[in-house]
Amino acid sequence: MKVLFLYYSVTKNTKKLMEEMFDEITKLDHDTTLKSIKEINQDELDQFDLLVIGAPCHHAGLPRKLKEYLEEVPKEASFKYVEVFTHATEMPTDDYTTEMFNRWAGKCDGDFRMIESDNREYIGLFHCMSKASFSIEKFIQFKIIKNKEYFKGYKKRLRQSPTQNDFENGRRFIKDIISNQF
Repeated sequence: MKVLFLYYSVTKNTKKLMEEMFDEITKLDHDTTLKSIKEINQDELDQFDLLVIGAPCHHAGLPRKLKEYLEEVPKEASFKYVEVFTHATEMPTDDYTTEMFNRWAGKCDGDFRMIESDNREYIGLFHCMSKASFSIEKFIQFKIIKNKEYFKGYKKRLRQSPTQNDFENGRRFIKDIISNQF
């Protein structure tokens, strides 16, 4: 099976997560490739059985550059795909963090689905918290999380993300996807 790990990364957090997942699958007996969207044309995607597409979440959805890239994927291209995205929101564990996740990262899944067609199959989603750029961190501090004490703990968790546990969960997720699908 031919697997392409295709990513768009600004701060290198998404790239690192994709590299971790890629390394896990290279241990199996599959033809695996890791490329940024700058390194492969959309008309080449049809040669892969599975695309693992990774991106950061920007403005509650996928970055404009990745959306534009995905819009140009030929309609006749046939493949299965997995979504991977990183975000600066806490993982949803209670009402507050679920509301924040839905508000600030909730559109990513829908944005990925823009490439769905009769000859493409969505098979899974993985996401995790990831370090934000300085400007995004400040936006969160002054516009989203107004509680100073909560923000202090959040900032510490944010700056330590993605964690080794996130990488392990990503490796386990993609290994399970490959094992169950192929």
